[in-house]
Amino acid sequence: MYRRCIYVFLMVTYCTLALGSNCFSADKVVVIPLGTSLFKGDQYYTISSAAFTVDSDTTSYQRPHFYSSYGYLQLTTSLSAAVASVNLPDGAIVTEFSTYIKDVANGGRCDMRFTKRKLSDNTGTEIGLTESPAGNTDTYTSVLLQLPTAELIDNQSYQYYLTWECGGLSDYDFLYAVRFKYRLQ
Repeated sequence: MYRRCIYVFLMVTYCTLALGSNCFSADKVVVIPLGTSLFKGDQYYTISSAAFTVDSDTTSYQRPHFYSSYGYLQLTTSLSAAVASVNLPDGAIVTEFSTYIKDVANGGRCDMRFTKRKLSDNTGTEIGLTESPAGNTDTYTSVLLQLPTAELIDNQSYQYYLTWECGGLSDYDFLYAVRFKYRLQ
């Protein structure tokens, strides 16, 4: 949409300046500024399991296992957390997020934490938390969290990320993706 508007604007400018006449028979041209959206309804942003990572000092045998042919991440018992950046548009209003997992673990649980940190002093605030079901159901499922208070994304003041944490398990659940539901102002 943006390219089309810029193209129309540039073409009209070129036709008017270079040829001294209008190349189009339109009465007016509408230019939409870059970074804006005409669509104000619900939108979605998905983070795949491949986006999660661990500290670079972690030895290779402790790294999470990412199974690309199946599209999931599974932590090991010696490594119980992985993180991913959340890059939502500035000014977006997040209303919910869903964690897509396959529950294969016996006992314990895995949690997905959505967190923001102030850029000025690195203090963190948890925005939301989803928990995997307790027990081994061996089913692919979506754990939905509707945020009690919608979160306004402020990229000027905060950084946002997800942390996938597991504990108390002999084998950890499979993480497939996290999906955010948001709207623009």
